[in-house]
Amino acid sequence: MIAAGLVVGSIVFAAAEAIARQRRVMTDVGVVDAIVIGVAQAIALIPGISRSGITISAGLARELRREDATRFAFLLATPVIVGAGAKTLLDARKAAELFAQPNVLAVGFVLSFLSGIAAVAFMVRFLRGHSLNWFVAYRLVLAALIVVGVVAGVL
Repeated sequence: MIAAGLVVGSIVFAAAEAIARQRRVMTDVGVVDAIVIGVAQAIALIPGISRSGITISAGLARELRREDATRFAFLLATPVIVGAGAKTLLDARKAAELFAQPNVLAVGFVLSFLSGIAAVAFMVRFLRGHSLNWFVAYRLVLAALIVVGVVAGVL
């Protein structure tokens, strides 16, 4: 399932890049754009589909500039990340050892936040001058490795 998702996602990336006109800026995003990109984000629940990649692809298909589609994709992730974090904290409440060392928890939170910001900044800069096609080859190789691993009985 994951290998299939990687292949299908790669096809979506390549198709989005092929049809991308990149005419509009993020300030032009309307309700239809938000719905299309939001539906794309929901499709990312399928294993192997990249949430950020599919939402960037949807933004490109809606004629957003690659940089703005990337920014919007990462902004759209904010509620999902906050919700996942809240659920993790609620589940972790039962794990007393997590809260036994609040300094370790705080350092982990801060480092995670900073590395996330750095990753988003890198991706926005990278996709400003490069297409999603850079990720297509990586995803196809990964899909092939997964298939080989399953056939060989390693995975």
